[in-house]
Amino acid sequence: MSNGATDSRLSISCWDLCELSEDDLKTWDIAALNLVAAQGLPGLDAVDVAACLNKLDEWAERVKYATLRRMYQFDPESQRPPDEFGYGNSLARFCCDVLLQVLQEECGVVYNPARKFDPEFGDPADVFVHGILDDNGAGGTCATMPVVYIAVARRLGYPAKLVQVKEHLFFRWEEPHGTLIEWDRPKTEFWIPPDRFNVEGAGEGIAFYPDSHYIQWPRLWVEADFEHERYLRSLSTKEELADFLIQRAECQWELGQREGSLKAYYYARQLAPDDSRYERLHAVRSRQYDQHREQELQRILEINERNRRAPQYQQPKPVTPVFRTLKIAYGTPYPTDLQPGMTVQYVSPEEADVTLPRPGQTLKVAAGRPLPRNLPPGIGIQVVAPHLADPLPPENDPLLPPPRYTQVPAAGVDAHLENVKRIQQQNMRLLAEQDANRTLRSS
Repeated sequence: MSNGATDSRLSISCWDLCELSEDDLKTWDIAALNLVAAQGLPGLDAVDVAACLNKLDEWAERVKYATLRRMYQFDPESQRPPDEFGYGNSLARFCCDVLLQVLQEECGVVYNPARKFDPEFGDPADVFVHGILDDNGAGGTCATMPVVYIAVARRLGYPAKLVQVKEHLFFRWEEPHGTLIEWDRPKTEFWIPPDRFNVEGAGEGIAFYPDSHYIQWPRLWVEADFEHERYLRSLSTKEELADFLIQRAECQWELGQREGSLKAYYYARQLAPDDSRYERLHAVRSRQYDQHREQELQRILEINERNRRAPQYQQPKPVTPVFRTLKIAYGTPYPTDLQPGMTVQYVSPEEADVTLPRPGQTLKVAAGRPLPRNLPPGIGIQVVAPHLADPLPPENDPLLPPPRYTQVPAAGVDAHLENVKRIQQQNMRLLAEQDANRTLRSS
């Protein structure tokens, strides 16, 4: 049957899978490859991979017994040739007909009804097989139903291949030398002659359409679809994994996980280096990513500029005193607490400017007058008769207009400088990430 249960126990990432050879990948179950390619996406943590693969083993057993029970219905000597909707005298088509009937009617492999008229595949369950195999799954799509069919068919020994066409997947029976089927329990052997045909089961019923059908359905091909020569080819195992990574990349892009999406595009290109579609899609997404990052950086710079112009973050203006020259009396000690830009002029005591007492001294204030404003700390106040009061400088006299300058608290300056430092660090981190991503894409 399959080594799916063994595969589920391997702690390997999808990026490590990309390093394996074609022969090594052939030992993997296609459903296990599909689920490993989806690891890390939303909703996958709760999925029991081993249970999903064991379910495929059970379905294969059910298909095997149904095929043996219905074998009497097949007439190898019938003169009726196979057509699009009948197996005729083709034993291979008969086996595929039973396979799809059992999976659809008995195992519940059906198209997700929510996606029939709303083909939005941002949900990982719509593009990876756990949407069918998990007990909470809602059904499959054309991206997942063919993978389930192939997983069961290969367990039975059928030569099933995954095939891509425009916006669609299906599977193909392809064996030019014939196929020997060997089953245990019960011991069964029979020979299936060489055959090649397409099997369509991602929808209502079963059909065996020719290649020409898919040139017009589900989307009409254009000239570029013929030129890249990638459609209607039976995929190798590496190409199957590349297709799963492209689906992962598109899903992550829809979910806004753009860095992870570009990584998946990159590894898909390594698996299928000759596929111009993947190269072109990677280039488009890379350009969109760069534009998005530039827009984000521009938005941050605009926010920074608005913050810089905001009143609470503006640089404090230097204190501008009312007068630039301080007049002091002859014999008075030179002041040590002058504000920047002020000069000293010695004059007669009658012409000297009024100054406050120094810290530790007492200021005499006239009774009935308001207290002085903006007094330095350490100056005491004594209420005396008006003729004994000390004169006040203009900036401290409450009866005069306030001085013509403002002073920003030091706390506002510290907050501004801290914000500027944080924004600069954020911008440097964004620029470093952008350079790293450009290096990854150019490698």
